[in-house]
Amino acid sequence: MRVFRIALLTALIFGVGYTLTNRWFLYDQWRLFNYQPSTVIAQLATEAQLTDSSRKVFYVNHPQVSDKADFAKKCPIGSEKTAILGCYHGNQRSIFVLNVDTPELQGIEQVTAAHELLHAEYDRLPGKQRATIDKQLQAVYDNLQNQDVKDTVDAYRKSEPDALLNEMHSIFATQLPVLPPALETYYKQYFKDRQAVVAAYAKYNNAFVSRQNQVKEADAQLAAWKAEMDQLEASLKQQQGVIAQRRANLQMLRGSNVAAYNAQVDSFNYLIDNYNNGVARFKQLVNQYNDLVATRNSVALEEQALVKAISSSSVPAAQ
Repeated sequence: MRVFRIALLTALIFGVGYTLTNRWFLYDQWRLFNYQPSTVIAQLATEAQLTDSSRKVFYVNHPQVSDKADFAKKCPIGSEKTAILGCYHGNQRSIFVLNVDTPELQGIEQVTAAHELLHAEYDRLPGKQRATIDKQLQAVYDNLQNQDVKDTVDAYRKSEPDALLNEMHSIFATQLPVLPPALETYYKQYFKDRQAVVAAYAKYNNAFVSRQNQVKEADAQLAAWKAEMDQLEASLKQQQGVIAQRRANLQMLRGSNVAAYNAQVDSFNYLIDNYNNGVARFKQLVNQYNDLVATRNSVALEEQALVKAISSSSVPAAQ
């Protein structure tokens, strides 16, 4: 009987040890049992450049590409900064990606899928390895020159300080073209071609940035033209006063002192020419200003449309 108990205890210890050691394998087998990814999801995994192992983890989380109404329910605004694009529910083991069919934003679903997949992979990192990766991620941030990426991380610092390194783990891999060799090697287990993902991010991100820059440049030019118009308008009003006074004086001289009149005609004509040139310049500025306002507003509307395309908050029922 004692031998049996020892054998049973040994078997139990072995079973527990095997389960702990292979918990992800066992869990994955259970989650993937009878699971068949849709054509859309399989294509998304391929276009996101996922390796076979990371594709498996992607499927384990039963990813879905959802329209705005459904996505807003699955990824409530405020759950994470990127919730308007995608979200990963670690407790539910699920990934949701917003369906975006705007041509200018092609690639956004693939980058989002990669971003959320990396959250799932981060969850699986053993404690010691995660500590090592965290130090490397922090070092990248400490030397980060890309202000846009730095601003994104800093936004997470305010909204999700406890998940900051987790977010860095996803952001740096999908947005930074150059990483330290150790991290480049580390991310190769997840991506067949990380640069393709970064390029996709840069392309759709430029759809926003280029329009934002156009609006900023237009606003700066409009401000400069407005200042010139204000100064020119004030000058023209002053010239009008001088011209009116000189005209009255000439009319008086014309009937009383022809010689004095003739002596002042050229200078008066100079005043008129100078004034007319100022009026022509003012009209030119007004036309340029109005044309640029129309162009600037058109670009701003394009940017707003792109923002709306990726914002599930545009769905009233989601609020």
